[in-house]
Amino acid sequence: SPEHSLEPSQVRSCWQQARGNLEYQALFTILGAAGNRRAEPTDTTVDQLRLDRDDPYIVFDDDRKTGAATVPIMAGVEALKAWIAELETKEWWDGEWLFPSKKSKDGSRSAGWVNNVVEDLVTEADVTFPDGEVPTPKDFRSFWYTHYMNARLEWLSHVERAAEDQGVASAEIIDTHYLTNRPERDHFRRFAEAYFAAVFGEEEVHGSDAVATARESDRDEIVQKAIDDFEGTVQAEFTDADAETDESSVDSESPAALDPVSALVRTRLRSEHAAACASD
Repeated sequence: SPEHSLEPSQVRSCWQQARGNLEYQALFTILGAAGNRRAEPTDTTVDQLRLDRDDPYIVFDDDRKTGAATVPIMAGVEALKAWIAELETKEWWDGEWLFPSKKSKDGSRSAGWVNNVVEDLVTEADVTFPDGEVPTPKDFRSFWYTHYMNARLEWLSHVERAAEDQGVASAEIIDTHYLTNRPERDHFRRFAEAYFAAVFGEEEVHGSDAVATARESDRDEIVQKAIDDFEGTVQAEFTDADAETDESSVDSESPAALDPVSALVRTRLRSEHAAACASD
């Protein structure tokens, strides 16, 4: 629905509804915690997943609509592992597809199955938009995109403020810290994880403890305080927002693209936002 976005409490309700069915949990993870398009889960093979690391992600090759890429998995990694472990107990599974089917010609479930599962989950969780429309897989992708981009904006804004304090040009500090410095990329992931932990629960956000303690000697205490403050703010905002409608979505201009930050950050975010919208 272009007029509405899923609220954190609605996504949380759907996630809780999926518990008890590992396949549904795995699908929900791919959609809501990794932002995949409707057709992508059933085109995903197990060897595309990088789960045993502090920053789990999915690898896409050049056949993807927007080209080769890696997409972070922000929650639900343990559910994915449990689903794969269950698949390994099935004699008929050949180890390829993440969502296999004995009945299909190619061995994988159809995109229509994704629609059906999402419809079942939102119906059982009694989740609808104010106009009565029922959320679709695209709305869960929008949720991932919106909150990941909000965290990205917050991080880039923080880096810019640090640059100004240190008298360093924004482009230089962003390229040095955000793009090439591993500890700083870990810090950014923690900004993003704060959003998803508030929805999925701390236990479902893979690697948050490991990232929090990784490379302790390299941590910047000022940066760490900013992350801690941000996580507290996000938790409070999500608590307050449970009864409110989030007005942002990928079908309208991203709030990140509208924030009063530098031209460099606005340009970077607008470019990413336009590419994401064009690819849907």
